[in-house]
Amino acid sequence: PVPIRLHRGAPEWLPPVVAILLVSLIQIGSSPAWIFTPDGFDQWFYHGYFLHLRHHIVAFEGYYFGTRLAWILPGYIAHSLFSPLVANVLLRLYVYWMAVLSAFFLIRRSFGIRCALVSCLLLCSYADFLSAVGWDYVDGAGIAYSLLSLEELGAAAIAFRDRRSAMWRAMFAGAAFAAAVHSNLVLVAFSPVL
Repeated sequence: PVPIRLHRGAPEWLPPVVAILLVSLIQIGSSPAWIFTPDGFDQWFYHGYFLHLRHHIVAFEGYYFGTRLAWILPGYIAHSLFSPLVANVLLRLYVYWMAVLSAFFLIRRSFGIRCALVSCLLLCSYADFLSAVGWDYVDGAGIAYSLLSLEELGAAAIAFRDRRSAMWRAMFAGAAFAAAVHSNLVLVAFSPVL
């Protein structure tokens, strides 16, 4: 195989990461249906929190939906800052990119850059993944936060000689796992993996 020639000082992971980011933009441009929430109760309930957080917190006090702030707050912030269509696209990209880039760096560390690129391109084309990150339900956020947690935990394990860096990476991994569990309590079942 011919190595990719990069500008001096550019990291080797830059071209694959750019390719992965472009795939998501091509998917949104060519077939945007996956970024819109289908009919159903739960996902539209979360969309209501995105649009009317203060009202829903009071009106639905005591319901577990409102406790999933690790998912609700990014949606609320996106919808507070942008128009509904732009907020929807940005929220999907936030979850999509967090999941895919976390998987890329996790796989690259153990199996190399080519394996990471191919694996992530396959993940990007996986219909169930697109379905999970493309609607307002919590499973896409749970996947993204879980992958981020695994990636940061792996980075902390590799950086064990630099105690300060390892400590910060491990703390970030714990925060990402807490966000995953906070988004969807079912993910506690995956805690033995960590």
